[in-house]
Amino acid sequence: MNEYKITDYADILKAIADGHQIQFRDRSNISPDFIWKDESSNNALSTIASLKFDPANYRVKPHTMEIGSFIVPKALITRPRIGENYWVPTLHSCSYALLLTWQDDEADMVWFNSNMCFDARNKAVQVSKILVDVFKRANLAN
Repeated sequence: MNEYKITDYADILKAIADGHQIQFRDRSNISPDFIWKDESSNNALSTIASLKFDPANYRVKPHTMEIGSFIVPKALITRPRIGENYWVPTLHSCSYALLLTWQDDEADMVWFNSNMCFDARNKAVQVSKILVDVFKRANLAN
C-alpha cells in the first residue's frame, strides 16, 4: 500500500524523485547485525552511477510516529479500498497481529480512526509488542 520496494535502479530513482529518504545497510559495526543509516540522495545516485548498487542494501526510510518515548511504524493515513487487506495490533501473544479485510463498515472505521491500521504484519506486531512492554513495565513499577 504505502511502501516502496527497492528491487532495481528504477525503484531507487523513483523514490529519490518522490522526495523519500533513502537508507543503506551499514555493516561496518563489529556485530554480525547491520543497522540502517540515512543516505543522501547524491550519495545514492553516485552509488548507482558507479555500478556498485545492490538493491538489497537500500530501502526507503519507514514512516514512523512517536508515542510517548516509543517510535513505532506510522499507521495508514488513507483508508484501504474495499476488499483490501490490512493489519491491526492484537495483544494475543501467538500472533500479535490480526489480518482484516476492509469492508468500509463501522468496525473498520474504529480501527482506522484509532490509528491502528497497518499495511504490513510486521508493523502491527511491533506496535503490539510495545503495548505489551508498556503494561509489563507499569506492573513492575507498582
